[in-house]
Amino acid sequence: MKLKFFYLLALSLITLNIYSCNEESIYENETEEETEDQTDNDSDEEDENDEDNTQNIVYPEEDNSIKYVSTHEFKRTIYIDDENGSDNNDGLSEENAIKTLNKLSEMNISNGDQILLKGGHSYKGNIILKDLNKNAADNNYIHIGSYGDSKAEIDFRGYPQGILVENTSRVEISDIRITANGGESDYMINQVDKNKLYRYGIFINSYGKDNKKNISLVKDITISNVNLCDIFYYNNWETPPSRPCKEWSTNNEQKYGWGIRALVQNGYGVDGIDISDCYIRNISHTGIKMNASNVNTAPVKNVSISRCQIYEVGGPGSQFGRVSNLKMSGCTTKNSGSRNDPRKWGRGSGMWCHTCKDLLFENNTFEGAEGIADCCGAHIDIGNENVVIQYCFSKGNAGGFIEVLGENKNCSYRYNISVDDGWRNLSDEIQKPYWGNIGTKGCIMTINGHTTKEFVGPYYTYIYNNTIVWTENLKYKNPFIFEMATSATGILVMNNIFWVPERMNTTWSEHSYDNGTFINNAFDFKVADQVNAQGKPIVRDMTEEEINKLNFVVKNNLYKIYNNSFNDILPEKYWDEKPLKGNPQFVNATGIKPEDFVPQNSNLINSGMSIPKLESDNTAYGIKLGLTVSKDFFGNDISTPIIGAVIPR
Repeated sequence: MKLKFFYLLALSLITLNIYSCNEESIYENETEEETEDQTDNDSDEEDENDEDNTQNIVYPEEDNSIKYVSTHEFKRTIYIDDENGSDNNDGLSEENAIKTLNKLSEMNISNGDQILLKGGHSYKGNIILKDLNKNAADNNYIHIGSYGDSKAEIDFRGYPQGILVENTSRVEISDIRITANGGESDYMINQVDKNKLYRYGIFINSYGKDNKKNISLVKDITISNVNLCDIFYYNNWETPPSRPCKEWSTNNEQKYGWGIRALVQNGYGVDGIDISDCYIRNISHTGIKMNASNVNTAPVKNVSISRCQIYEVGGPGSQFGRVSNLKMSGCTTKNSGSRNDPRKWGRGSGMWCHTCKDLLFENNTFEGAEGIADCCGAHIDIGNENVVIQYCFSKGNAGGFIEVLGENKNCSYRYNISVDDGWRNLSDEIQKPYWGNIGTKGCIMTINGHTTKEFVGPYYTYIYNNTIVWTENLKYKNPFIFEMATSATGILVMNNIFWVPERMNTTWSEHSYDNGTFINNAFDFKVADQVNAQGKPIVRDMTEEEINKLNFVVKNNLYKIYNNSFNDILPEKYWDEKPLKGNPQFVNATGIKPEDFVPQNSNLINSGMSIPKLESDNTAYGIKLGLTVSKDFFGNDISTPIIGAVIPR
């Protein structure tokens, strides 16, 4: 009963299982550097009964209408109709349509071709566009889409990918449904190319044998109004010979099913990807993933992702590694790290990035991320530069709202609204039967120097004008609010609203020890770099030099606890140079949507401070986009510095 009670309370956990599929994708002859915190422990306290204990959330239905209109001219259009077509036809008109996808391989597809599938039908197999750049001296495009009244479906069960774009530029993919719920796994296993042990809905692959960093072999890819649903490697009746999601281990190898994947291998790059209005649901692992295989390759660059919906994926909603100049906007990700199918990965942040540069995430929703370790709404992993997360709504993510790890530089969370993030608590009596003894505690804000080897940085982290709320909708305790590493240089926390209940006042921050080193110093400026005879850390005050190196600026934040329990000062663990007292008077402080957290106390909210560049910041800009913004969370003009993410009503 305890376990069932907990599940019903956890608004962020969703198991509405409308689709079911199988996982795995193609090529992946690479060394993944997935740096999310790792833990190898399995839980002995799992719920063996596995009832439907989670609360259902209603998701939008798939849109099967045809919307995309190509602006390019084509030399020929090939029609495919599995009902009225024949592979003896030339395919150059609706009346003379071919019948199968297999026939395409005989038609010498090249740039300048348009491939249209009759809508309302399902086609077995896949479409391969490979090594076509050598035939594309002009600027002609290839377009894959549907014709008629609705989308056609590509069912690539048993194949490594639904659509492969390898060493081919100028491709448009639109108005298609792509699915692969397992099927004929032996096809994958018995391939000559043993790297094809993965399954992708759409796979964009830049592959070459030469190490040419500055060559972008794949350019100008557009994916619009595509539905990718139910993509798994394994069949429902198969027992995967790898980790099922219930074990919740982290980064061990297993065969996956991914939605959209862009990969750079062996030196060649990808330049220009535009993904818009896509519906991605019930995927074994990641919804959208882009990365270069190693540091010697060119990156994936110049990426736009807009208005996409990503639901119930077993891994992250989206994940980026060695990507530069990306903007993700207007997207919704719910229930990443889903565990409603044993073929799913069962762990994932709404978004996470590593070793990337110049990324902007704005006007997105990240809700209900779950699984061990990380699993935040959107988190900035290791080695990024100039990543900004702004105007986003983060709700009910088990790991937390903010996570900035080691070697990051000039990253920021600003003008976001966070509701009930960081609820995972391994020691909470209600939650413990669910989480067991694995993973890490949740934390609303984590800024630490974790890397793969040691604690380094992060450098110049700007956290300001966020509205952070813990409602009474969840009846169990959040473990703590803030974690900061002594390895950091330059952390600014200003103009935020921390509207969290009093019962959290003793768990504002966490200290943790590793081999005698005091990693997280929180707000009391203490450190432990020696151990006593019993091997326990010896805590000391940080030196003035150590404190100055931190360049820790915390001021002008609004705290709920200050209003309720303390007349003059915050408790010691809430160190702040200039804390604010007062009630923002939210429209609905126990609400669940952004509109509930519009403040009405104008005098208080209009007492914000201008955001300065950190003294330790050796860049010219602080944040490459600029430290001052002109709009609030809802797009209203800001005339004076404010507290939180929203101007007062």
